[in-house]
Amino acid sequence: EGTKGPLLEYGAGAGRVTLPLARAGHRVTAVDRSPAMLALLRRRLLEEPEEVRRNVRIVRGDMRRLSNLGRHELVLATFNVVGHL
Repeated sequence: EGTKGPLLEYGAGAGRVTLPLARAGHRVTAVDRSPAMLALLRRRLLEEPEEVRRNVRIVRGDMRRLSNLGRHELVLATFNVVGHL
């Protein structure tokens, strides 16, 4: 059971949380401010099967200023993301 809709992860970084969620079949919008971390996430995604890659949408931006990301059933901000603001 659990969440069926798309998920939004702020501070996704290299995908520590994003990738396991995508592997479990969740659609995840992964947001991070750091181009270097998102580049690492993109490299890691290349090692995943196509069905996992299809589940991840990567967005570079600041969570304080982003809009138009669509509706999500659950928003995650793990590993003290809010504290880093």
